[in-house]
Formats: sequence, structure tokens, C-alpha cells
Amino acid sequence: ARELSKVGVGELNKWKNSIAGVDWDEYMSITPYLVFGDGDLGKIQSNIALYLVGKEDHAETLDIVLNIGYQQDTEDALAVFKTTIQKVEKIIGTGVGMTQVESILDNGGEIELEECILILSKEEFERMSTYKLTIQAKPKDKLT
Repeated sequence: ARELSKVGVGELNKWKNSIAGVDWDEYMSITPYLVFGDGDLGKIQSNIALYLVGKEDHAETLDIVLNIGYQQDTEDALAVFKTTIQKVEKIIGTGVGMTQVESILDNGGEIELEECILILSKEEFERMSTYKLTIQAKPKDKLT
């Protein structure tokens, strides 16, 4: 899991119990949000972060969360998202290819692969769009 700190988003914090979660036995580690994009006054910058979630002894899901700020270049932000996904895949090796990533970005929903399930959710807010790609281990597998 520590290797994920090398993808360029930020350092994952300590693996700890998440009392804020629904499940009392849920553990998580997150990176700070990496801010990027046009920083002009009056514009909300984009940001990206990783959320690793699971049980005490293993991770079960990895969320890559992208927030695209108001008046930011969507294509530039999605390029950062895709690059981050590629870097993550090189580390965790779950068989996620850019073909599947492009497909899920275009069509939404989820794609089942041999080792994991990809789930994309997208929300639109007044001044921000949020993309969340969840890489979920299948029950027999563990991400780390």
C-alpha cells in the first residue's frame, strides 16, 4: 500500500480505523488532495486524491477521486485522472487497462475484470464535477 504514495498524488496517511465509516471495523488510508489547474482568482481549482479502504489486515477498495473545479479544463483534468489510474495500475497490477478506463469514462457503470471490479460514479455540482473510480477487489482477492 505504501507504494501508492509514489504515484504523485501525495503520501498515504496511516492505516487506521475509520470511526466515521458505516462499519466499525472499516480501516482506511487517504492522501491529501493534490490541487492543480488554473489558479486565477475566482476559479475553483481541480484536485485529486486516493482513498484506500478495507479491514484491519487488508485493503478491499481503492477510490481515485477527481474534482474538476469551476471553469477548469475538463480534458486536462481527465488526463491527470487517467495518468494517475495508469500509475496506480502499475503498482497494484489488477489488469485494469486504458481501454476499460476509456469505456467506463464514456459509458459509466461498472466493468468486471478477472481480479477486480471497476465502478465509476460521477456527480455534478454547481461549481464542481466529481469523478470517482473505485477499484474493488473480488471477495477472494485482496488489493494489498
